[in-house]
Amino acid sequence: IINGTTGTEYSVAYTTAVNCSTTSVVNFSSAVLPVIQDPTPFQVCDDNIDDSSTEMDLNIKNSEITIGNSNYAVTYYFTLEEANTGVTPLDLPYINESNHQTIYVRVEDITYGCFVTTPMELIVQSAPAANTPPVLEYCDADADGFGVFTLTEVDSEITSGQTGLVITYHETFSDAENNLFPII
Repeated sequence: IINGTTGTEYSVAYTTAVNCSTTSVVNFSSAVLPVIQDPTPFQVCDDNIDDSSTEMDLNIKNSEITIGNSNYAVTYYFTLEEANTGVTPLDLPYINESNHQTIYVRVEDITYGCFVTTPMELIVQSAPAANTPPVLEYCDADADGFGVFTLTEVDSEITSGQTGLVITYHETFSDAENNLFPII
């Protein structure tokens, strides 16, 4: 049936080789393929283990890919063939096998089962190199245990001249790792 209308009931008659005709009723609905946005590369920071791989929560990309459509189910696959057949989805969180790895996304309409696939690139960004700065010293003339330091004086020693970096200072290691409460 070409150019059928959604929800319409169609009768199909067919005849066998011995001219014995019969009729059956076929109900069908037509659906369009999911409308998606090709994903931007999924870039994550390295986990500080020198292997160019890290754990990734691919579900972070679902809303971008589906353009926020909650009627779509998103799954991720190692190969295009697996994405097309819907077998062996990747375990989440996923640990990439190489840097600049391409995986495949399957987006399925949960009502009709129609699906589309698209590639997505995974990129692990290495953290910039940071050197231990020299010790900052202050002459405490009034012996009160307090001094004024300009922490940014050692920025160039920390970065070894690398450009495009933002340096922040924190009172605790935990605050630095979570980028909380930078010291002004």
